[in-house]
Amino acid sequence: MRGNETFTIRPKLHEGESLLNYLIRVANKNGIVNISELWQSVKEGNSYKVDRNFVYKFDLYPSDIASLNKLGRLLNKSENELKQHSFEPIVSLYKGGIAIYSLPFSINGFIYR
Repeated sequence: MRGNETFTIRPKLHEGESLLNYLIRVANKNGIVNISELWQSVKEGNSYKVDRNFVYKFDLYPSDIASLNKLGRLLNKSENELKQHSFEPIVSLYKGGIAIYSLPFSINGFIYR
C-alpha cells in the first residue's frame, strides 16, 4: 500500500468494536490477505516488528505502534475516532512515562511479556 491510497470499502465502526477488529474487517472487505502489508504501511517508526504475537498491543496503545494520522487517512476517520476504539484514552491516564507496551499481563493464567 502506498501512503496516498485509501480503502475502497470502509465499513462503519460498530459501537464498542476494537480498533484491531475493525482493521481486520476492513482488510478482509478490501481483499487484503496478508495483514502485515497494512501494518507495514502505518507503523510508527521502525522499532516494532508486527506479528501475530504482538497485535494485541495495538488495542492497548495504538499511537505507540502505528501512525494514526496515516491510518485515519486510509480509513477516512479522525485520529480521535480511532483512539476511542482502543484503550488508549484510559491507558494514557495511567501511563505517565512507563512504556505500557512493555508491561506484562496475564490471561487465563498465562503471563505475557
